[in-house]
Amino acid sequence: MSGYRIEYSPSSRAKCKGPKPCAETVIVKGDLRFGTLLEIEGNLSYFWRHWGCVTPKILDDVKKSIGAVTEIHGYEDLNDEDKAKVSTALDEGHVADADIPDSARKPEGEEEGKVAMNAAEKADADEDGEGEVTGKPEKAKATKTKAEEGEEEQKKVTKPRSKVHPLDTFLFITRASSLGKMSQATPNEGAHDEIFQAGERMRRKVLGDAWVDGNLKPDTTDFMKSMQHLATEAAWGTIWTRPGLELKQRSLIVIALLMSQGKEAELAGHIRGAVNNGCTEIEIQETMLQTSVYCGVPTGVSMFRVADKVISQLKAEGLLKA
Repeated sequence: MSGYRIEYSPSSRAKCKGPKPCAETVIVKGDLRFGTLLEIEGNLSYFWRHWGCVTPKILDDVKKSIGAVTEIHGYEDLNDEDKAKVSTALDEGHVADADIPDSARKPEGEEEGKVAMNAAEKADADEDGEGEVTGKPEKAKATKTKAEEGEEEQKKVTKPRSKVHPLDTFLFITRASSLGKMSQATPNEGAHDEIFQAGERMRRKVLGDAWVDGNLKPDTTDFMKSMQHLATEAAWGTIWTRPGLELKQRSLIVIALLMSQGKEAELAGHIRGAVNNGCTEIEIQETMLQTSVYCGVPTGVSMFRVADKVISQLKAEGLLKA
């Protein structure tokens, strides 16, 4: 797969990794953003930036590494206007000026100040009095004390980044939030955020926007929101995104487990998700029949009632062949 992705930001959690002055500003939900896939401590993670913060160097790298603009992940999901915008930028080698966010524009007067400073330096360096610079002024050599040298050496020492599992990071943030200590930085917060976003995309792909929006709605309490975030990151971002099994296979496994535990609401959502992942009515039925033998017929009968209702709804909606 290509190492690039473009999409509309699903939340306002990610921060721009573009150049200053936009670096570390929030990418607002719904804004067009561009991701570069990088490996951090053995984990692959996208580093996002506003579309307007994509540099000519990045566009050149993209052109060299992919055959066509359609190979950028997420391109096909964009609206026609933004597809044309991305395609034009690749052809011309730069994004349109209108797409550069205000947060990426330098304050007025800054460039003029630099020009004036350079002119002053040139005048100071003029030794002939006729505007000709004959040489660069030598910089004064300051004598450093041993204490100053020791401080510089100390600054050069880089502490190794601790390897923190994304799930541990999430739990740390949850605990810190409840204690009012969110100002404490976490060593792997960037990777943690990327896994959550990957989980939300997968959750929407499988269960649908309506189901996810119902669980992650804005008026959800902080108490319940912490659990929804844990489920999104740990289950959907860490497990469902793994290679090795097809999505339909994962769906059937989950159906069997939820059925054996008697989790009616979750089973209903995953029956719909299984169909979205390509499972047929027969495959769902056979999975549930075999599970019933091992988890108990009474439980199986109850879970079949739940599944039957969902199957009927899907047929009525035209999402499953009658």
